[in-house]
Amino acid sequence: MGIFSSHGNEIKVRSEIKSNPNTYECLRIWMNQGAPEIFAEPIKETPDPRAWGSVLADAVALVSSHNATNDSERKEAMKQIQGMFNSLIDGWVK
Repeated sequence: MGIFSSHGNEIKVRSEIKSNPNTYECLRIWMNQGAPEIFAEPIKETPDPRAWGSVLADAVALVSSHNATNDSERKEAMKQIQGMFNSLIDGWVK
């Protein structure tokens, strides 16, 4: 059983998440010829943009472990992701 749905290009969502009426999707990213296509909905619990910081930090924690074989590699991956994030954000807010 892989991580992809029967469509073959969509990550599966656990049935207990899909069946819970209190859950919702707030962020989806598809890669389209090497470039991200990003779709986002507001976080319903709060209009505070800092809530997205938590969402993005959780995403970094998850993806940093994808190719890491130990904690040191995971931490290094997180540093690299954070560095790229900060570099891009700094360029956009100037």
